[in-house]
Amino acid sequence: MWIHALVSIFPWALFWIVSDKSRLRRLFITGTFGSMIALIVDIFQHSFRWWTLEDDIIPRLDIELSADLGLYPVQAMLLVQFLPDNKRKWPYWIIGLSCFNTAGEYILHLLGELVYTNGWNYGWTFLSYLIPFSLVAWHSTYYES
Repeated sequence: MWIHALVSIFPWALFWIVSDKSRLRRLFITGTFGSMIALIVDIFQHSFRWWTLEDDIIPRLDIELSADLGLYPVQAMLLVQFLPDNKRKWPYWIIGLSCFNTAGEYILHLLGELVYTNGWNYGWTFLSYLIPFSLVAWHSTYYES
């Protein structure tokens, strides 16, 4: 149960505390786009079985869906909110967030909760965050409030 709060409830609470309320329209559009990308990545993951969550108590799909509707859209919205005005600095923010998420998966892997299969590794994990966050940043440039 704690993992549901970690990947769904806590991110939305954090978002509400730190979000720029004057930019909610733009942020929610970005969050929806981020959630859509997360769902697409999960479809590929289920097709190719790149990784699996090993917790027998909580259904795997339930955790992934909680993350797709909680953690990932909130990360997308906060990424866009805190992107600097200088677009040359954007790669540093995107790489930093990708490293943060990869480190989170590394911890889950060390704890035995996450198992990589079919050639999946930390490099692919990093790219699986780098590419979607890059798309989110690019997408956000079309929705100025």
